[in-house]
Amino acid sequence: YADKTLLRTNLAFELSRRAGMAWTPRMRHADVYLNNEFIGSYQIGDRIEVAPQRVAITKMATTDITAPAVEGGYFLQVEYADRLLATDTWFSTNFYRFLMESPSETAVQPAQYAYISSYVQSLETAIMGRDFSANGVPRWLDVDSMVQYFLVQELLKNKDAAMGSSVYLHKERGSLLKMG
Repeated sequence: YADKTLLRTNLAFELSRRAGMAWTPRMRHADVYLNNEFIGSYQIGDRIEVAPQRVAITKMATTDITAPAVEGGYFLQVEYADRLLATDTWFSTNFYRFLMESPSETAVQPAQYAYISSYVQSLETAIMGRDFSANGVPRWLDVDSMVQYFLVQELLKNKDAAMGSSVYLHKERGSLLKMG
């Protein structure tokens, strides 16, 4: 509704690619007709999921419950409470809700859930405490990915950039949490 040109998403994704973010969905425009009646212009795109050519992180097994295996790969989405389903696996920090996209709700183990929820809460505590020293935010978050993410969001005035919805994060084993 807010994008009368139908170009804002394409521009955001192109900026994402040029900023060097880890992965950005490919999109195509499509005018859709049903029974010879035009019903709208849409964008068709890649599904955001853990896969080698998409969000390229380790797919966790149910046996990945001790370090270093329990440290990744996690794929999270910030989501509004009213959009979460009873079957979803999610956790809350002091300020946000995180939907676990991977491992899935049927595969996530208690040790994995405990690890990633504690990890994200530690990051949030460092951010809210304004601790940008080596033992603060950079200990938990890939700062370059955060800068890339927020530059693209600010340039395009994305209302979800303030951690509303459609905000994705991922964490690989032996790596920091990354935005995007």
